Amino acid sequence: MENLCGSLTSENELLKGRVSEQEETISRMQEKMSLDESVLENLRGVVERDAAKVVNLQTEVRQLKADVERKCYRHILTGLIYGPRARWA
Repeated sequence: MENLCGSLTSENELLKGRVSEQEETISRMQEKMSLDESVLENLRGVVERDAAKVVNLQTEVRQLKADVERKCYRHILTGLIYGPRARWA
């Protein structure tokens, strides 16, 4: 009977040690998940800011293209009116 009690006590201690290790592992995993989520939040913010920059740059490119088309049109008209050697108006 004492042998059985000692065996059960030993097994109980072993199981408690394993539970403790598993709890530590779970705690580390939770910390890592928390860090990962904060990294993801930061990345989402970066993506949102970059998307806004892309939209602004696309608008700027459209405006610049329109400006170039107007200048080219003025250059063509100047050439037709004053000849091919005339300066841009």
